Amino acid sequence: MAVKYYGLNQVHAATITASTESAQFPLTNLQDDRRTKVYRSTSNSDTMVIDFGQAVDIDAFCIVDNPMLGFALSTLTVELNATNSWGSPAVSQAITLDQTYGWGAYEWATTQNYRFARLVMTSTTGYCEISKIYLGPKSAPGALDFTYPLTFEQKTNCTISENRYGQKFVDDINTQKIVGGEIQHLYKDELDSLLELFDYTSVTRPMFITFDATAMFETNNNRINGYYYLNKSPQYSYQTGNMWSLKLTFEEGT
Repeated sequence: MAVKYYGLNQVHAATITASTESAQFPLTNLQDDRRTKVYRSTSNSDTMVIDFGQAVDIDAFCIVDNPMLGFALSTLTVELNATNSWGSPAVSQAITLDQTYGWGAYEWATTQNYRFARLVMTSTTGYCEISKIYLGPKSAPGALDFTYPLTFEQKTNCTISENRYGQKFVDDINTQKIVGGEIQHLYKDELDSLLELFDYTSVTRPMFITFDATAMFETNNNRINGYYYLNKSPQYSYQTGNMWSLKLTFEEGT
């Protein structure tokens, strides 16, 4: 199972404008790491332009929903262009949104290099909403795989109290994905690639992670794809044969 990491998000330092913007849910929320801090438009059909300031490398686009309310999008198209002119953009890609697992992603076969991106959105809720998005390069090679077993947990964040009669009172909140495992037999260059990524993200900055579909996930790996923080600092161990292993635990950002 190939794992791909996306941590160098070009959206964080970009200038973002939109055709409409709700005062209660401004565009600045897109650069806040909390998923419940969202941008909302004021109509069912809107566009958003992201100016990176200069041409940047873009390998992938990722999007996650608001974990409390889900997607408020029906369709989404990502466009890339050298200038802020959208009559005939250089790149136009429709994104498939998984409404069940709150995930959408696309990876280009070759690296794109453009200054501007535009999101074209439609909805049926009276507004379009975006929680967190990623536009940027792969942060580490996709050939670095977890060694089985890979652990996966749907952690519940609900609060349960019980009275003297044994009746339960539940404050039902969203669940949170926890993924853990070990990557073994890393060469120095492979380890350096991951060290660069984790030095940047650490435990304080989130990254997007995709897991290739396998029989383990039937036909849908979106159940564990997502928006994660390192749960704790990585644990490295040196092995014989000048190789390394690495234990990781990721906690879903909410």
